[in-house]
Amino acid sequence: MKGELNQIIEDGIKIVFIDEAIFSPQALMKRCWSRKNENIEVADVRRYGTTYALVAGISNEQGQEASLIERRSIHQDSFIKFLLILRANNRLAEIAVFMDHLSVHKANRVKEEMKKLNLRPIFGIPYTP
Repeated sequence: MKGELNQIIEDGIKIVFIDEAIFSPQALMKRCWSRKNENIEVADVRRYGTTYALVAGISNEQGQEASLIERRSIHQDSFIKFLLILRANNRLAEIAVFMDHLSVHKANRVKEEMKKLNLRPIFGIPYTP
């Protein structure tokens, strides 16, 4: 991975670092990690408030590149919507997107959309809480 990143930097390709977060008043009472191949999703219980998920991308060049807020969790459709926003904000720029191993990032539909949008995926090392 280090060699791949160095090559991307040498080639002058913009790297956008992408991550997600869940915001819920109820999250303090639940586990805040997920099992392998599962997304974090917290039940939306009215008496505790609404649960929101954020996906955002930042770069050294621009700072905040794109963001999207959804109710409950980030799923394939919402992540693709985020990628479309990212591409629209960077019309012709070559972009590499640095992501974790969230199952949404590795879904076939998402991979196909990244290819269509000319976004080069880079995955960080796996993380185990």
